[in-house]
Amino acid sequence: MDARRSTAPVAGDTIEPLGAELRTGAESPAGADVGVAISLDADALAAMDGVIHIDPTTGTKKPGGKAVIQSAYATSVHYNDATSFPIGTCTATIGCPTTNNVRSAFQWSGLTTIASLKGSDIREATFTVFGSHSYACSSRITELYRTAAISSSTTWSNFTTSGKWQSKVAESNLHHKPSCNNARDIAWNVGTVAKWAADNNSARITLGLKGNSTTDVYTWKRYENPRLEIIYNQAPLVPKASEMTLLYGNQPAEACVTSATGAPSFPSTSGIVMRGVARDPDSTQVRVKFRVLNSSGSAVYYTDDWSATQKPPAGFERSIPASALSGGGTFRWQMAVQDVLDGVGDRTITWEYPPSCYFKVDLSNPGSPTVSSTQYPEGEISGGVGVSATFTVDSPSTDVVTYKYSLDSEGLGSSKAPSSPGGPVTLGPLPMNRPGSHVLHVQAVDASSRASSTRTYRFTVDFPTTAAYWHMDQFSSISGSTDMNTPDAGALAHTLRVAGGVGRTPGPFALNEARPGDQALVFDGTATDTAFTAGPVVNAFGCSSDTTGPAGTPDGKTEDAGSKAAACTGRTGADAFKAGFTVSAFVRTDEAGSVNKVAVSQFADTYVGFNLGKLASPYCPADASGVKPAACWAFWTYDEDGGSSLNLRAHSTRPVVAGEWVHLAGVFNATTSEMSLSVCPVPVDPDGRDPEGTGIPVVDPDYGTTEYTGKSWSSGGPVQVGRSQYNSSPTYNFVGAIDEVRLYNAPLGNGQLTQICGGDMTGGAEPEDGDGDDTVVGNPGDIPPGEGDGEAQG
Repeated sequence: MDARRSTAPVAGDTIEPLGAELRTGAESPAGADVGVAISLDADALAAMDGVIHIDPTTGTKKPGGKAVIQSAYATSVHYNDATSFPIGTCTATIGCPTTNNVRSAFQWSGLTTIASLKGSDIREATFTVFGSHSYACSSRITELYRTAAISSSTTWSNFTTSGKWQSKVAESNLHHKPSCNNARDIAWNVGTVAKWAADNNSARITLGLKGNSTTDVYTWKRYENPRLEIIYNQAPLVPKASEMTLLYGNQPAEACVTSATGAPSFPSTSGIVMRGVARDPDSTQVRVKFRVLNSSGSAVYYTDDWSATQKPPAGFERSIPASALSGGGTFRWQMAVQDVLDGVGDRTITWEYPPSCYFKVDLSNPGSPTVSSTQYPEGEISGGVGVSATFTVDSPSTDVVTYKYSLDSEGLGSSKAPSSPGGPVTLGPLPMNRPGSHVLHVQAVDASSRASSTRTYRFTVDFPTTAAYWHMDQFSSISGSTDMNTPDAGALAHTLRVAGGVGRTPGPFALNEARPGDQALVFDGTATDTAFTAGPVVNAFGCSSDTTGPAGTPDGKTEDAGSKAAACTGRTGADAFKAGFTVSAFVRTDEAGSVNKVAVSQFADTYVGFNLGKLASPYCPADASGVKPAACWAFWTYDEDGGSSLNLRAHSTRPVVAGEWVHLAGVFNATTSEMSLSVCPVPVDPDGRDPEGTGIPVVDPDYGTTEYTGKSWSSGGPVQVGRSQYNSSPTYNFVGAIDEVRLYNAPLGNGQLTQICGGDMTGGAEPEDGDGDDTVVGNPGDIPPGEGDGEAQG
């Protein structure tokens, strides 16, 4: 079967009109279906060979109500009981017993489709009757009216009153008598009636025939087979803004925006494609055309020709010529729709009805953004490890919709949008986990995806300040005492006083010949074996004023010695500043039993601010089989002075081996509120034959880090080497050797801890001398960040 016949006949087809009748339940013969009944002449049907296609777009309908009224029988009812319908004047001359004026009316109900239309949808309407008889072969005028409704009670008396014959539609001077050889169909144009029904939402049309004289017998005529044919075509639907989009490259389709505000923007005049969906309620073929205007609609820059036709609903596309968008700016576009009947355009949705969809073409890149930071001014050394960075980014361009950025890489993998186009954004806080030079890369991107040049903002995170640092190699006697002093290696005024009972032994760097003069302190576990400072060294978990930078200006470092717990109450802003701290020591335990032993602590009133050492078996994590070791390396604290250490312990699962030198580092990062412990086996073989893994600090992945959930409090007592304190009494006295104790007022990164474990003597840190001159003990450049130092990324 030729698929073309689904839309129209093809050459060689036979076309015959069909009689069509809409039957209601009352009108259908017994056993017949309700619906549309069609009829075809038998001879025409016999002559057809092949498949019959029925086109329902036009058709005829017989009336459901038919009435004949007579003046001589003014109250008689003749409704749906006649097949021949007389009109005009009948007298005794032609066989009527008395003069009788006769009229006939025909009614079509249930025209819901017509009622739903607009008058403009009616293309044509024809009322046809078969003229079967007239008195003579002389013509007389027959008049056609639109009338009021008829019913089974319609009579001459009640249907000739005022308002019943409402509007003359047409008249025709005619006769149709078989003996005159002109019995025939008579057709009237009733388009005005069909339009009236559509405009008035009427599902009923009633037409009446009558003569134009009440005395002239030549007006006497008879009609049969009344039919009404209405041909209509509804206009295409107005395109929906929700079905209109713009396409550009591989980007997602941009929805129609019906104002310039928020309109999509494109970076080029080429490659922009308009797309819309055309719909029509009753036509099988539609076509469209597009146009482009300036933003005000006062100038048309492009209008295309009508497209090829498609069956609705159908999507249509058209590329906008680059020449129409020359110079860029704000534009709008529309789509008109036209249906096509018999190959000719019929109904059109003209330009005043479709929505206007706005878009912009931006041919200029946004300006390079500006960047500023209070904590880290550009080109300066400031802040410190653990002091997060916040940056304010702005643009000189008003159409910037996002800022791309990355820290210490050129990837620009992060982004942030301003609250309004062209406005500023705040990036951060971004954690600063290593000292040294950093670069923030920022790029502004406008609504059309045009990008500015990349702004590079360079700044330097100051190296951690060393709070105290003791080599344990040099000692001096205290006058009148058996005790000795070991000076701070950086001359930071935190002299360590060593009790007379503390012994000396070669340290790990003497063993590996890195520093032959290296000495370590030896503790035998007695209560009097200790080394201690005169006062606190690090701020631990407390607050500080941060006012010891140049000229008393806060510089992002906790240089002061901290405050006792009560002094932290109510502090805000700069007064509540805290960065964290690090405690580092080389230790050799000479006993591996299940006992608590502390290498370094800082006393508070009742407990201590921190403990670095080893814990007995009950406080250690179990292995996969549920067995706990005899002891474990640990870094722990309390939630307040005199409080609990539960869940405030960072552990290592590396076995505690008597006689083995290890480097322990307890780190608290106030930015992340995390405590961590790293354990590094120290190289002691001068020929470099230490076991694999020596010299590498390891934080246990399961137990090496814990969150600090305690209060903000600071231990204000002295640093103690070789013991701790519990309930205001010294305890946990260490048995073994301790060397190279360091404390920092900042959290160190893994790279720095690696360098320390390997024997670096500086730590790359500024001495805490309070003069703000950034004088460094050693060269910070000697300590690279290293792997896994937690470098902040954008």
